Amino acid sequence: MTIYCPLCNSSSEDVRFIGNFCEPCIVKKLEKKVPAKVTVYQCRWCERIKEGRTFSRMNNKSLSRAVKIELRLQDDVRVKKHDKDSISAVIVTQVDGERVAFPVKFELKIAHETCQMCYWISSGYYEAIVQLRGNRERIDRLVEKIKKYVERRGGFVVKTEEMENNGLDIYTSDKLAMNEFFHDYKLKPARSFRLYGMKNGRKVYRNTYSLHL
Repeated sequence: MTIYCPLCNSSSEDVRFIGNFCEPCIVKKLEKKVPAKVTVYQCRWCERIKEGRTFSRMNNKSLSRAVKIELRLQDDVRVKKHDKDSISAVIVTQVDGERVAFPVKFELKIAHETCQMCYWISSGYYEAIVQLRGNRERIDRLVEKIKKYVERRGGFVVKTEEMENNGLDIYTSDKLAMNEFFHDYKLKPARSFRLYGMKNGRKVYRNTYSLHL
């Protein structure tokens, strides 16, 4: 049976209907609920963007998550392209159990905020020192593994210092990641601990790992 939209009189023979209304009229109603502008927070130093409590490199996927969080949307947001002034996306939602997708274009405003990682780097923050001595080629290979391992877990290498006899000291932000690194790679460095300070009434220690290669 042919039905007609009570808002625009479109026929169900010509357009898709969801319930008693045609899809174009439903989309128009949904579009009115979507803001025209979105603010995305970007670290002024590393240029990653904020997604809730974390920062990620800017791309369509991370922008999709950032827009959804910032606008507090329950619907799925899929960014298709972006430039410095705008974001083109598709919003996918459910209406009466039916999937509805429609394109939107947001005016993009960038606000700057320093992420925790860049703040720590600028302040020289570290939790662990890895002292490597021995064969320089083996040391260099292990340093690259440490950097990748720590970064995958959201940490970073603060600095490296050249020492005598081809040695290196590596300062890292995450002592727990270093504990896991040595466990995963089946390495057994000598370990020592130094009291650094107090946090929330608890003692905070910096770890030192010494390994001869």
